Amino acid sequence: MSRSCPCVNVCLTIAVMLAGSSCLAQSRDGLRYNVNYKCNGETVSVGHCRHDSDMPGFPATTPQNDYCAVYYPDRPAHNGIIVPSAILRSEIVRQLQACGALPSSQVLPPREAGTAPELMELANKYMVAKDYPKALEQYQKAVQLLPNDKSARHGLGSAEAALGRIDDALATYRVLERLSADDANNLFMEITKADDEAGKKQTPVAKRAEAYRNLDSSALLAKANQGDDAAMKRLSDLYHEKKDSANGLNWKIKAAERGDPDLQNDLGWYFANTPPKNVIEARKWYTKAGEQGWEDAELNLCKSYATELDLDQGVLSGADKDNRQSPFAPIRGSTADIDEAFRWCERAGDRGLTEAAWDAGVLNAKGSLARAPNYADAYFWLTYGGLQAGEVFRENVGTHLTAAKRAEMEKLAAGFRPDAMTLFHDMMQKGTAPRK
Repeated sequence: MSRSCPCVNVCLTIAVMLAGSSCLAQSRDGLRYNVNYKCNGETVSVGHCRHDSDMPGFPATTPQNDYCAVYYPDRPAHNGIIVPSAILRSEIVRQLQACGALPSSQVLPPREAGTAPELMELANKYMVAKDYPKALEQYQKAVQLLPNDKSARHGLGSAEAALGRIDDALATYRVLERLSADDANNLFMEITKADDEAGKKQTPVAKRAEAYRNLDSSALLAKANQGDDAAMKRLSDLYHEKKDSANGLNWKIKAAERGDPDLQNDLGWYFANTPPKNVIEARKWYTKAGEQGWEDAELNLCKSYATELDLDQGVLSGADKDNRQSPFAPIRGSTADIDEAFRWCERAGDRGLTEAAWDAGVLNAKGSLARAPNYADAYFWLTYGGLQAGEVFRENVGTHLTAAKRAEMEKLAAGFRPDAMTLFHDMMQKGTAPRK
């Protein structure tokens, strides 16, 4: 009996499940049915996938229920029949791709989605297939159409976290917190896990340089000339130990240019604090590190712009700082610098750095000639940042909101960035913990 169409070997109940598929049918994602694929030396044949049975009048399947009947004819039969395994379409396609039985370009249908439900469906399929860049693109489109949809926001944050875009994911988390506390907490756990896993994969240059402590300068120089950033860092330290700051700085710059955010942040601090101070050069290196999610650099950038824009004036210093009726003078400065201040203070605030959160609150409260004040966001950040010396200023901001809005912002601030272990325990108790 031929194995090219194994459906003839199974019992009636399985045959009913497979009804409607011809021997050489092909699904829209390129997977062909009842064809013997060779995968790692084993025959694999897909009899049918449930998704392709969706018809008017029947409940539509969802990606997590999109199972296929997969046969392995080379494996021993059970009671004389070959019983299929139920495997997600995305997973069997991935397996066939991994062994070269299917081209990688056929994982998902190329069809463009248009409506929000179509975008979400396609985005979810990309997520299941672990094609995170394409999932992100579809979720972004869905959020544009449905800015207050919690599922779209959650999906967007999940894709951002999966791609290592932690700062973007945290910003999405902050928005989602206002739509659904449970969804926001689930997303926060995903972000925490992704950030932790990313950190474990990175070994800072400074730590790797310790392995070269016993090498002499000639051996270090040879490695450095081959592009070894740890050797460059060790050379820099040796020159500084010999009071040769010029060569020490030169090799530290060369090492930082290789991309280590810790070194880049250190260089930023050096130029910001060593006479003659060079703010432009400091911000250049802080930005390189901040763009990689180095939170110390994000905070340093926030404080650099806050100092330049004199955010403390009228808040923590100045004659009117304790005047509960004092109006907020708009921030004066270039539009570019004000935009950068908002960018880095809010990013560092999303990281849970309260100094930056406070500055983000002041920025939102004061606004500028090009930006209207946002008192709700200001009150949220000022509550989360919580400087006792600025309590009068926070209360003044609160007078621009209703009592209900103040209570809402205070609740959001209290639940913002919860302790991960406590949150996980509470979610387990409620049965809302995210699935692995």
